[in-house]
Amino acid sequence: MPDLIGGSIQAAMTEFSTALPLHKGGQAHIIAIAAGNRSKLAPDIATFIESGVPNFVAQSYIGVVAPTGTPAPVIAELHKAIAAGLTSGEAPDKLRGMGSEIATAKQMTPDGFADFIRTDYENMRQAAKLAGITPQ
Repeated sequence: MPDLIGGSIQAAMTEFSTALPLHKGGQAHIIAIAAGNRSKLAPDIATFIESGVPNFVAQSYIGVVAPTGTPAPVIAELHKAIAAGLTSGEAPDKLRGMGSEIATAKQMTPDGFADFIRTDYENMRQAAKLAGITPQ
């Protein structure tokens, strides 16, 4: 972002939470967001889909994984604590205020997060194939 602000580069693609303060502060202009819907924090900014790039959605995400063989009761306690932290108290509002989206209830489950990762992996594999990128 320093290169963008300083004028060394003309454009960049980064997380919405990184770009939004720059946009609001007049240091950079967000052209479009790579999301399925406009952000509630900046409803004036169109999505790439609305701008004519069909199905263009790019997301970053953070998740917690445990080693294979972790006992089910340990997984259940971790799940309970993490889900509580993401759905109560100040954390959800702070995350949303930065432009983050909270996972759905299904995505917050071990099986739901595994499904999300598999789907995201397949989408990225297809994107790489369309771009002619092959594993080395």
